[in-house]
Amino acid sequence: MRKGNRCHFRGIRFGKSTLLRCINFLEEPTAGRVEVDGIVIDAGKTDKLRTSRIRDIRKRTGMC
Repeated sequence: MRKGNRCHFRGIRFGKSTLLRCINFLEEPTAGRVEVDGIVIDAGKTDKLRTSRIRDIRKRTGMC
C-alpha cells in the first residue's frame, strides 16, 4: 500500500482479528515475517531490538 492509503478487512470468520493481533504482536505469529512501514520482524526471534521494533509498529498502527 502507498503511504496515506487505508484498507479494511471484512467478512465472516476469515481470520480478521487474528491477522490484526499478529500485526500488533498481541498474538505471536508462528512463522513468516511481519513488515509495517519498513519495520521487519521475523516470527520466533526474541531480543531487545525485536521488542523495540514491536513498540514502533504499535505506535505506527495507532496502538500505543
